[in-house]
Amino acid sequence: MAIEQVAETSDEVREKRERLALAVVELARDRVVAEHHFLAPAVGALPEEIRVMGRPFATDGVTLFVDPDCVLGDFARLRKPPTRDYVHVLMHCLLLHPFVDVKGDIDPKAWALATDIVAEKLTREICGVRDGQRGEAVSIVLEQLNDDLGGRVTAERIYRGLRHGKWRESAKDWRTVFEVDSSELWFPTKDEEKHQNEKSDKGDAKSSPATSAPLSDEDRDAAKERWARMAKSVRVDLETFSRGFGQQLGDLKRELRVSTSERTSYLEFLRLFALPHEAMRVSPDEFDYILYTYGMKLYGDMPLIEPLEYREQRLVRDFVIVIDTSGSVDGAAVQKFVDTTLDVLTSEGAFCDRVNVHVIQADAAVQQDTVIRSMDDLRNWRDGFELRGFGGTDFRPAFVYVDELIKSGDLRELAGLLYFTDGWGVYPTQVPRYKTAFVFYDDDYRPQCVPPWAIQVVLRPGELENESVEQRLWNGERDTN
Repeated sequence: MAIEQVAETSDEVREKRERLALAVVELARDRVVAEHHFLAPAVGALPEEIRVMGRPFATDGVTLFVDPDCVLGDFARLRKPPTRDYVHVLMHCLLLHPFVDVKGDIDPKAWALATDIVAEKLTREICGVRDGQRGEAVSIVLEQLNDDLGGRVTAERIYRGLRHGKWRESAKDWRTVFEVDSSELWFPTKDEEKHQNEKSDKGDAKSSPATSAPLSDEDRDAAKERWARMAKSVRVDLETFSRGFGQQLGDLKRELRVSTSERTSYLEFLRLFALPHEAMRVSPDEFDYILYTYGMKLYGDMPLIEPLEYREQRLVRDFVIVIDTSGSVDGAAVQKFVDTTLDVLTSEGAFCDRVNVHVIQADAAVQQDTVIRSMDDLRNWRDGFELRGFGGTDFRPAFVYVDELIKSGDLRELAGLLYFTDGWGVYPTQVPRYKTAFVFYDDDYRPQCVPPWAIQVVLRPGELENESVEQRLWNGERDTN
């Protein structure tokens, strides 16, 4: 009997701590809504549940999980509700950080740190500088990153730097300074995915928060769409009804503008550039062997029906790829872009026998034009690819050069022009006569400066790696090991 009473008392203490923790979070929520009402819709989109995570908060984009020990410990130490931490979590959701494609070549630690830094940067813009040594440390790191990245501190740029080994010695200390919430729910392990599949197959009821499985792909996509709409709503509010706030929150508005821009699969987009041409290929579905044989018997060498040897396909003939080789461009990103693009152009049925692809390197001037007319030309160029330029950025010379190629007759059926860049340059004002797309590998590309006639495609971290894998599957390649 005594043991049962102790157990009941222990459960009561735990439940009381959980209620107190949720009350503290509710206080933080109320303060966020009162002081920053443009965030009210986002606040209402995250119901709280208790879950032991080792950090005050965690979210999968659907639920805010609260660790009672961490929340109450911080509340007792700081004597104030975790308002800044709560806004930090909202920034992750509004910028779609939890929804990065985990099937790609993503480094979870690097992505988590990069997004924590940006979320904290925006939290500081909204709520002011944190108190004490932590606030000083945040300021020092942000100042360093601002210098290292030329004033453009974005999650994608920080992530690429971390992946390339930059700030290696500092990364561990930075995690201590910037980490507010656990990101483990963003990157489910194979065991968790297996558990999710088993749960779906069995139709189990909801499991407890401490053991709940990750979101299904369908729920994850739905949550991403919901937060994208929420981000757009917050951005519009800052630009209209809450313009007083918006004038002070320039970084937040810019980040929201980027996060709400439409995302397009680069692979699917690139296929749209192929032009329909007649290709010499037998169509077995439209060929009648019975009539063909009968005609050969009746007339000797004259079949009644010839096989349809022409079929319309989307093939690439004249095509231009312009690579921004200014000093601000990431060489590794360029190489992945080239690999992915050529994977599509060389896929079965998409590369003509007679092809005319111009690969132009340009910074503030055209530095090199490599013409590819055969598969051998393509392989040779790919093997010997070398960047040239590294000056300023002006997009106009490349367009002038392409117009001259059209006038000279070198480009007669131009399918389109792809310009791979970080977006920081001078755009042409005249509308070209051919389809044009700017492919940005950096979210911080100033979309408001891109001409309205240009297609904009923004690549997310790991997307080019994903597309390369998808392209190999599309071509029918299989692992032979």
